[in-house]
Amino acid sequence: MNKSLLILLFFITSINLFGQLDTEHWFAPMVDRTANPNTVQRIYMSTNETTPFKVEVYNNNVIIGTVTISKNNPKYYEISNRSMIIARPPSFNPSSDLFKPVNKGIYLKGEKYFFASLRFSVSQHAEILTSKGTAGIGTDFRVAMAPIMVYNEILNFMTSVMATENNTNVTISGFDPNVKFSDGVSRTQFNFTLNKGQSYIIDGIGDQTENFTGFIGAKITADKPISVTNGNFNGQYAGDYPSASDILMDQAVPEDKLGKTFILVKGNGANSYVDPDTGSRTTMEKAIIVAVKDNTEIYLNDDTVPAKILQTGEFFETAPDSYKDQGSGHYNLYISSNNNIYVYQLLAGIEIGNPPTNGNGQATGGFNYIPPLSCYLPNRIDEIGLINENRVFISNINNYRNQIPTKMNIITERGATVDVKSNGTSLVLSAANGPFDVTGNSQWVTYSIPNITGNVAVFSSRAVTAGISAGDDAVGYGGYFAGFSYLPAIIRKEGECVPDVVLQLPEGFDFYQWMKKNQATGLFEDITGANTNLYKPTEAGYYKARVKQGSCAEVNTTEFKFLSCLSYTAQFYQTCKDLTLVPKLTLGNQGVIGSSISIVKQPLKGTVTIDAVTKTISYTANPNVAGADSFRYKFIGDDPITPESEEVLVNIDIKNIVASDRILKGCKISNTIGEFDLTKADVTLDTSVTKTFYKDHINADNDTGVNTIATADLGHYQSSEGEIFVRLNNGFCPKTVKVELRFAPIPDIVNNTYEACDLDFKGAKVKLDQVARLLLKDPVYFTNVKFYLNPVATAGTELPNDFTYSANTTLHMVVFSPDGCTPVKFAINLKVGTRLALTKTLDNYTLCDPNLDDSENVNLDNYKNLFLSVTDVSDTALKTYFYLSLNDAQRDINRLPNGNVTITKDVDYHFRFEKNGICPNVGSLSIRYTKGFASLTLQPEITICESATVQVDGGTAHVKWQWTSDSDPAYIIPPTQKVTLKPGKYHVILKSKDSCDYNQRFEIIGSPKAVLDISKLNATFCDDKFKNQIIVKLSTQVTPVILQNPHPDIKMEYYRDAAYTQLINEDNFIYSNDIRIYVKAVSKYCSETRDFIDFRIGNRVPLSNIKLTHEECDDDMDGIFTIKNLNNYTALFTSDPKVSAKFYIKEADAKNDAANNITEINVNNQQVLFVRFSNTSSLDCPNIGELTIKIKIPKKSEVLLDKPICPDDTTYLDIGPGFDNSNVVWYNENDPAKIIGTGQVISDLPVGKYFVILKGFYPNDCPIKQSVEIKAAELPEIESIEINGSTVKINATGGVKPYKYAIDNGNYQDSEIFTNISPGLHKAYVISVDNCDPAEKIFSVIEIYNAITPNGDGVNDVLDMSLLKYKIDVKFQIFDREGKKLFEGDPNNNYIWDGKQNGKPLSTSSYWYIMEWKDFEKSPPVKYTGWILLKNRN
Repeated sequence: MNKSLLILLFFITSINLFGQLDTEHWFAPMVDRTANPNTVQRIYMSTNETTPFKVEVYNNNVIIGTVTISKNNPKYYEISNRSMIIARPPSFNPSSDLFKPVNKGIYLKGEKYFFASLRFSVSQHAEILTSKGTAGIGTDFRVAMAPIMVYNEILNFMTSVMATENNTNVTISGFDPNVKFSDGVSRTQFNFTLNKGQSYIIDGIGDQTENFTGFIGAKITADKPISVTNGNFNGQYAGDYPSASDILMDQAVPEDKLGKTFILVKGNGANSYVDPDTGSRTTMEKAIIVAVKDNTEIYLNDDTVPAKILQTGEFFETAPDSYKDQGSGHYNLYISSNNNIYVYQLLAGIEIGNPPTNGNGQATGGFNYIPPLSCYLPNRIDEIGLINENRVFISNINNYRNQIPTKMNIITERGATVDVKSNGTSLVLSAANGPFDVTGNSQWVTYSIPNITGNVAVFSSRAVTAGISAGDDAVGYGGYFAGFSYLPAIIRKEGECVPDVVLQLPEGFDFYQWMKKNQATGLFEDITGANTNLYKPTEAGYYKARVKQGSCAEVNTTEFKFLSCLSYTAQFYQTCKDLTLVPKLTLGNQGVIGSSISIVKQPLKGTVTIDAVTKTISYTANPNVAGADSFRYKFIGDDPITPESEEVLVNIDIKNIVASDRILKGCKISNTIGEFDLTKADVTLDTSVTKTFYKDHINADNDTGVNTIATADLGHYQSSEGEIFVRLNNGFCPKTVKVELRFAPIPDIVNNTYEACDLDFKGAKVKLDQVARLLLKDPVYFTNVKFYLNPVATAGTELPNDFTYSANTTLHMVVFSPDGCTPVKFAINLKVGTRLALTKTLDNYTLCDPNLDDSENVNLDNYKNLFLSVTDVSDTALKTYFYLSLNDAQRDINRLPNGNVTITKDVDYHFRFEKNGICPNVGSLSIRYTKGFASLTLQPEITICESATVQVDGGTAHVKWQWTSDSDPAYIIPPTQKVTLKPGKYHVILKSKDSCDYNQRFEIIGSPKAVLDISKLNATFCDDKFKNQIIVKLSTQVTPVILQNPHPDIKMEYYRDAAYTQLINEDNFIYSNDIRIYVKAVSKYCSETRDFIDFRIGNRVPLSNIKLTHEECDDDMDGIFTIKNLNNYTALFTSDPKVSAKFYIKEADAKNDAANNITEINVNNQQVLFVRFSNTSSLDCPNIGELTIKIKIPKKSEVLLDKPICPDDTTYLDIGPGFDNSNVVWYNENDPAKIIGTGQVISDLPVGKYFVILKGFYPNDCPIKQSVEIKAAELPEIESIEINGSTVKINATGGVKPYKYAIDNGNYQDSEIFTNISPGLHKAYVISVDNCDPAEKIFSVIEIYNAITPNGDGVNDVLDMSLLKYKIDVKFQIFDREGKKLFEGDPNNNYIWDGKQNGKPLSTSSYWYIMEWKDFEKSPPVKYTGWILLKNRN
């Protein structure tokens, strides 16, 4: 790495207040409580740069969009995902994004300066949030918003914080502890941590008095820069107007950007008006002032007495009539203070009179941060894009409006010349526009321009700021642009390293002077001629600039310095665990600054520590890890002026064996001895290591081979409980691990008896695995248990897990060891539990229906005393449940919810009685239910012919009959047992002998007489399946068509003869020729109807061919021909365009019109297809054709291959034998229409691309195009030549290796390095194995002298560096000891210095030289600096 590779390190401090026109912008998110529809959110971007540049839009550190802007070409970015910038509260979004870190907010990054404003709206409400750029980020803020003056849940206060760096810690305090936040959590302070791009949103609803002003003045502190947005979404500050509100929102600035003097130009509202409802005076035109220090005095206009004295965090709201009339309806307000303050303007978007002449005025509020006055405000605002554009849904027009009436207010120093341009054209300003005086301040004046449109730029001969107020219908908003005083910071305009870097200061200052620090004196010295806002540095060092604006004093920018470009290297190490590294620059001799060593990327498998004193890095691998790991570190050299820097990638191979101690269990074979399988001791998963088993730790650690366990004994090692040790070795990092030997547990039981209840009266049911878990002492360890009836416990006789027993039973439980030890058997006694005692198990009960409503509500719990003793009835521990069946009660299924039931008939209920500690019992209760009853002689439905009557009989079981027609209530029916009725719906009230009424309904149904219409049926059918027969489904294809009044009582019958004797019994009627059949419609209650049908067979679609063969040529030599559209073959069979075709592989599918027809196919050699033809526009029936497609395969030359030649040579091409040479034609790809040859061979061809049309003999007689290329052999290229003194290294690429190298006319050699090359011009040669022309490049070797003696003797009279004229980007300068430049080499002086300045000899001394060049365009720069001795006669 050469020292001439330089990069800039910038220092941006708190004085950089150049807001809005900036390269970076942040928009913290908001929370919307309106729930209004028709949402729009756009970010508008504009610039004064004439060259288009790119702006990137980020959310959550991810680019979501890019726009390109330039002067007079502003753009906006539509935020389609609204949740990125505007959240919804919990009432609308259950997973609300409030009061927690969220990935919301927008960040903009531009290549050059630009304005940005977020213009957003919902139906009837809008606001503009003007970004302050880097002037808007900081670490200390105070919160401001409009006071809330009316209870309304759509109003709120809100504040959001957005982080610009990772691990940003934020604290918010100093608010009223009674504030009620919308999440319901009470707080006195907020503490949270955000990463870059994350935000935190705070919200309080406007239906709480404590929230009206309680959060104004809250303190926000952060340990890294943040962006803050505050305001109301929505707000109402003018009075008790519950139906009027608007969005009031702006971006805050940190406390170190505040000032003491402010001018406000009134918006579109009245200075004051009287509320007609309350009689109080109010206004939409106010200011909100927040103090950041105690005893802050607030003065308005020319008052000498403070309007208010504020303490830290307190706020003041100006009263109505605070603005002063300056004539022509123009009002200004001057605010001043003894301390820095926040000032926000509250304004109306549309005019309100006194009394209000526009009822929507209170709904058009705006909220602007007001910048303090300063003569270091910029003198231009260039440019604000689409100033009057904000897309808002307006209710009056029921549509969106993009242009909102907008007024621009301008504040500038008195005596300034002001030029306002719209779309590049200057506006004519009259006295009606200004200038207007400011009461209390004679140094500043204001202008106002209503109805301004387009892309606006403001130019003033002095400091200037500007804002807007806009409104329409119920919409109002405002914003300030470029209104922030600033001292400029130097930024990099372009380039990374010298000489490409250009430094930039903002335009618009009256005076610029760039300065560079003299390292010897520590003072900054002016750079001659560097007097514009741009400067291109030539070397490393510290730089500053002085600027001056108007009447302000001259000020200095902060300094910045160049540092060397970062170098990247890599290192590789192997270790078992620990590693110590000593950072050292790969190139150069600089030392290392210990405090500069830092870790760029941490390792994954270890930890890294830095010792800045010893300048070392220690790496320690984590326990039990192995394999590859890496980390990165960087450091800076100790050169105080141009320190080198390097970043190193450290790759580490951790050779550690990943292993751990283990416990191994074995089965006891005696009281003290067990047998262990040591091969199962899985101490490591690494199969590459070797294992040696030792009986003691010392021999294992030293791997002595003494006291080892023989390999043959490992599988059945016998030992008492204790420890053995395993020595692991991978040839690099040996390790010893311990194996503890422990006896496997032996199963035992806590009890050998288990009792279960017969819950369903079909035997006690148990799950044997649950029995085992209850009886075993350690059921978690012993999980493999089996039960047997026979104590022998023969394999295969195991009992299933679900076991039922009706009497006490003994089972045999066998417990198997998970360690493979001998199973243990236990005898288990299963007992049946005793049931709860009942006084009886069956009882009867009679229940009448006294209310005659066919139901009675009872509580079955009142009947349990029929089964229980007196003691049990009062026992609260005894539970009773109710069921509809005995089986349900016994099985405890389908339990009724409770004892409250409704009885409508005789019914049985069953009671189940349960009590802990005793088995349940069941009792049954039969309830007889008495009520009225139906007549047995009266049927619910009686069917007769629709024109007949019938006699109905109420029966003799009742004593009275009251008949009623439901279909015809006026129809009088006698109250007798028997009556004659026509079709209709009826009911009869029957009274029984016990006077119970019963309402019985019935219907006399009139069955219809059949109506037939044979003409409705098209009796001509197609043989669609090609079976030489027609199948007609009579029930679906015929009956529904001809029977005009279908009814269940009508039965259709079909006959083969006119005598109606040969009944057709099959529903699927089959015929092969035209035929007549006879129809009979038989009614169940009415007379029958007869007719006949003539069935016919339809004609098929006519075809010109039924079966044919067609040949196709294979187009790509793969033996497969792809047919993309089989319909192209339809014309082979028919010319009728109305005929459609379906193609099938199988004939049966074609006949059955299957769904697997195809439209394309790959044909391999030959394919038979079956085609089904149909014509839906005629009566023709489908037809079938057969198509055979045969593939002819062209022949390709196997010997015609690409070949390389030297670039200027020629060669021949040969296709080989087996082709019809009379049809072989050659072409050049560059002129494919021109024939360049025929036949098998073509000669004298240069480098190029060719193709030949080949044709073989039948069956390979299809023509084919075959391409071939004669390629120029790739020649080597001299990529660079490295010159180090007299040693030259030639670096080549391309061509076919190995290379041979030569210099000038010398012999070729294998090595690319040449030594002892004399100073002067030389030529390098490289040739590859293709032996074509060599690559060559001229270079020069420069010799630098350290002394000259200009005495005229012809020896060392001059410093001759004339060979520099063969170099690129040459710099050759001579300086004296004071840093004054004496000589600059260039082509005019041939880079030769004669020891003189301007023709005058210089005195004998040492002089400093700087020499820089590049040998070739892509080679790195070369830089030499040092002292040269000039020895003159004097």
